[in-house]
Parts: sequence; C-alpha cells; structure tokens
Amino acid sequence: MRIAPLVALLLPGCRGGGKASKALLRQFCARGLLAVDDRRGDACVDAAGTFAGCPPGCAATTRGGGGARCVHKKRPCVAPARTACARDGWWLEQSDEAARGDVCRKPGGGFECPADCEKRNATCVGGDRRPCRSAARPPRRACADCAEAWDAPLTAGPALARRVDAEFVVSHCGYDLRWLADAMAELRACGVDVRRTTVYSKCGRPPRNAPNGSILETLPNVGRCDHAYAMHAARRYDRLEPLVFFLKDSSRYGSRADYRRLNVGLCGVARAAAGPVGFGCGRRPYVDGSAYHWAPALLAYSLIEVHAHAWDQAARPAAALDFFGPFPTLGALLAATPGVLRADELQRRAVVPVCYGGTFAARRASVRRRARAAYAALAARLTRGDNIMEGSMVERLWAALLAPRHPDPHARARHLCAATRHFARPHGYAGMLVGCSCSAPRGDLRTCAARHSRVAT
Repeated sequence: MRIAPLVALLLPGCRGGGKASKALLRQFCARGLLAVDDRRGDACVDAAGTFAGCPPGCAATTRGGGGARCVHKKRPCVAPARTACARDGWWLEQSDEAARGDVCRKPGGGFECPADCEKRNATCVGGDRRPCRSAARPPRRACADCAEAWDAPLTAGPALARRVDAEFVVSHCGYDLRWLADAMAELRACGVDVRRTTVYSKCGRPPRNAPNGSILETLPNVGRCDHAYAMHAARRYDRLEPLVFFLKDSSRYGSRADYRRLNVGLCGVARAAAGPVGFGCGRRPYVDGSAYHWAPALLAYSLIEVHAHAWDQAARPAAALDFFGPFPTLGALLAATPGVLRADELQRRAVVPVCYGGTFAARRASVRRRARAAYAALAARLTRGDNIMEGSMVERLWAALLAPRHPDPHARARHLCAATRHFARPHGYAGMLVGCSCSAPRGDLRTCAARHSRVAT
C-alpha cells in the first residue's frame, strides 16, 4: 500500500531528499527509507512511498483503517532517529552557522552526531552533505524575519576570513576542565587558535585537567564568574589576545538540562565576536524571548526573595544569605558606579543586547572600548559576597558593555517591531522582548521597521 502522507517529510531537520540523503536514512530502516508522520507514526517506505515496514522498536498495525501504520505501546511510532541525542545526559547543541551543523554534546566534552546526521570534517552533516539541522530541533514558530531580528547577531556570524588568535578566561569552582581541550580542537577546526588559558580558582579546589601550560590563579570566592572576568579585563587590559572567551568551568555541561539545550557552539560564538557585532553569546534566549531587551525595563531589573537561594553554591536557606545589597535596581547600581556604563546611554539605545549564562566572547577592541578603570570598578562592586544581587545585575551588562552598536542601522526598530510584549520586573528576564511576530497588528516587519514604529510598553 502506498503511504502518501508520509513521504512529504524525510527527516525534515536535514535538508534535501536526493540520493545522498536517502542513503544516510537507510540506517534507520532494515528496508526502505525513514518517513516521519506525527499523526500516523513514523514508518519505513520504499523509493515510491510504499509502506515497507517499521523502524526499530515499533510494530505494524492495520487497526483504525487507512492501511498499515507503525505504533509503539499503542501510540504513533516515533523513530529513534528523531530523538537525536538519546543517551543520558547528552543534549542537542543547535548551530546557525553556515559551515557547522547540530551536534550531540557529551557531558564531559566532545561530541557525536545526531542520529539523522553523520560526522564529516569535524562537524555533522545531513544527507545532502550540508551542515546538519536535526529533526529533533524544536519547531520554529517565528518567520525568517523574526529569526534574523531575534538572536542571530549574538550567536552566529560570517566565516572567518583568516585565522584568529584567542585566549580562554575560565572561572573555576569545582568542575573538571577536561572539556577545554575538546573546545580548543573545535575552535581550531573553524579558524581560531587558543594561545593562552587563564584559570581563576575561586572555591579552594585545585582545577582538574586544565590544559597544559594554563596560568592558574586564585581569587577570593566573591562575585562568581563576573568578578573573575572583570578582574582579568582590568589586570590584562594591555595584554589581551585578539579574541577573548569568558567561560565558566560549567559552561559546557554543568548547568541545568533546560539551559544546556540553549547552548551555542563555540565556533558560532567566535564568529559573532570576530564579526561586525564584536560580541558572541554562548546561550540562546530562553523560551520565546529575544537576545534584545527594552532598556527602561532592564534598568528596573531586580529579583525577589525566592531567587536568593536558588543558585547558592552552599545550598544555604535564604535567611542565611546577604543576597540583597544596597542597589534596588540595575539602574541604581550603574548610577553608583560611574565610568562603567551610563544609564542614559542605555536609555538612548532603547533596545540593548543581553547575554545570559556567563559564557561569551569579545574582540580585544570591544573590551578596550571601556577604560581599564571600568572593569576595576565592576570587580569592586562584586566583592560583597559569593551569591549577591550585584552578580546577577552585572551578568546582564556584559553584552551592552562589550558589543558595539549593531551594524544594521535599522536593527533597533526591527527588534521593537518584532516584539509583541516584554517581561517586566520582578521577572528574571526583565526587559526581554517576547512574542516575535512578523505581521499584524503592525503589518510587515520590514515595513514597520522602515517606519521606525515602536511597540507599546
């Protein structure tokens, strides 16, 4: 029997349906090709679309009419290929890079390819030999214009025209650093040579498996990773490599699973930082949000008590913490720390980038856009304790501090036009533009941007 509804999708995550794609997909079916159908169940079909059996773990049935279909425990079959990274603790790291594909990232470093892709030239490719876009990716609800306006400038960039020297700045508490060697190899393959690694140990535990030749320094356990980053920028201001990666020891595998799914490959971070934006972020925005934030709401950012102990390294109760300091909002911290970033500068920009997660990279020139004293002042603001409100505030400043103005003169209007709302305080993502829309009620996104329209706040 011919399975007409199935052949429309041959693993949609990897483009193409030519001979190479079909050859790759055969590994998931003893006979025929894998065809995906959420309603009737995934099945194996021949080149003409005729039912040829079921993927591993699924069984054929003719119940319910409409011919044969595949089920697993009485539910529509989902082929193992679609789960992409099925091993415990692994996660799918998506890539927007023209030269790099999605990979299954291992908890301890390194990667394998999703089930619907294969390894080739230090990356993963689909059946058409183009960079893999795995079928296990969550579906994009936004149109192409929204995707362009939403986060791509901070997580992708043009291919490097020549090789670039770089350095790693690592804030260490307790995680094994073996993954840094894999990260260096990954970057070498895309044109970035890591010449120096500086590890700042902050929790009294000797770093394990740091790369050979690493510079090991000890800092007091205050201000989390942001304190280490600010100290490095102040101390090495005149001796930075052309590209600087700021990394936590947990950047690759230590955070929560829902955050790991948002991780961006370091090559994407490098290209964004080396490109016109001058800054690359290691994490995509959460849920339906943008990397760009409405400045007035961002300046009003603060947290409520429930957040005080959520990330405390010693798991102390909120009552035992001195989390809330003298600054009720991010704007208040900036006003009390002259020389870092003026609140009115953010207000004039209206829409500013924010990078969450403490993993990012910047050009040396981007770091030197600010005076050495600015980083020293930031570091001083982070000495009150190890888990303090000021740390979460500074986390939200790095992209605005280090990213030059967006190279697209209409970018601000496009971000504003795309958003349908923004998060307000006391939300952890205060100011984040949310709900990308390319159409009504404001009309076409580009038309709106051309008119410099703004969303209501």
